[in-house]
Amino acid sequence: MKKVDKKQLIISTFIKLTKKNKKTPGKPLLLEHGINRTAIRDYVGNLEKLKALAKKVDPKLFEELEKPKKKHELHDFTKETLGLIIKENDFKDGTFFVTAASPTSELDWDKNDRIKAANGQDVLGHNLFTSGFKAVQTFLKAEKSELIILPMRAHVKALHSQPTHYDPYLKPFLQNFATEFTFNKHLKAIEAHINPQQGNPLTGLKRLRIHKYEHHSDPVPGAEMKRNRTSLIVAHSKQMMDTIATGNQSHPRIVHSTGCITLPSYHRNRVGMIANEDHMLGGLIVEILGDVFWVRQVQFNIKNGSFVDKGKRYHADGRVTTERAEAFKFGDIHPGFHNQDALNAVYRL
Repeated sequence: MKKVDKKQLIISTFIKLTKKNKKTPGKPLLLEHGINRTAIRDYVGNLEKLKALAKKVDPKLFEELEKPKKKHELHDFTKETLGLIIKENDFKDGTFFVTAASPTSELDWDKNDRIKAANGQDVLGHNLFTSGFKAVQTFLKAEKSELIILPMRAHVKALHSQPTHYDPYLKPFLQNFATEFTFNKHLKAIEAHINPQQGNPLTGLKRLRIHKYEHHSDPVPGAEMKRNRTSLIVAHSKQMMDTIATGNQSHPRIVHSTGCITLPSYHRNRVGMIANEDHMLGGLIVEILGDVFWVRQVQFNIKNGSFVDKGKRYHADGRVTTERAEAFKFGDIHPGFHNQDALNAVYRL
């Protein structure tokens, strides 16, 4: 959290609160006492004189400033306090569900929250897509999978007066948060501080070199992982994928954005309305087998939070049901250069 200069806080608040005089509307209290802004600045180096000046103009003013501000209930569950969380898979095979979570903002407040804020009470803003998150719990239990939550920037610029914590429901899952997670030597997930309103969150990422870290507590990058061999997953509210050619003798790389588990809350302007349209509630399912990985996209049903993966629908109430596709769309077949085994597999589906 940012440290506030107490002297500067007194000066700015003092000037702000003494602009109007109740006895003589429009006449600042400062001038009534023969004090101007220059005089106030002369006291910057002496806190005691500044206190005396404040008490001279308004005895109650400094009393309010002196009161210790109570910490927000979720002060330890903010983007700033989480810092860097660097984790590795330790080369285990398995399945992972990867999604992103945004801190709450003033736009997430309901009517009661605004009343609380006006009365100086803490607001525990909620923005989690709860039914979707419960469906994820169903998937994790059924498939014995691990949850990875990548923190991301708020949907709107966080002001000092806005809460910057994550949804309180997510606090028990703090151990699942990671700003960097290495699955194997060919796949890594990161939180890259990408603006949620950015049109294409993958812009420029194909140039990014991927490093490994010596140990979890050291944020300094260690040796570079194999150049042009490591694919990348980034936290973002959009769900997009791009492939990067690496040559005829190797597999292409991919860069993929996650989609998120938190609801959209954008300003009603051009940028915000477009971002709201592109906001994708969902995540990525990652399977690891040695040095090989598979990535699949999933999107939540906005009405009930359920999602489908490999012919199964995972519900928020814990049920897992069979889902049959009504149609199947072929990719480019390239007749004459096609792979008959691949075609036969599609026909069997």
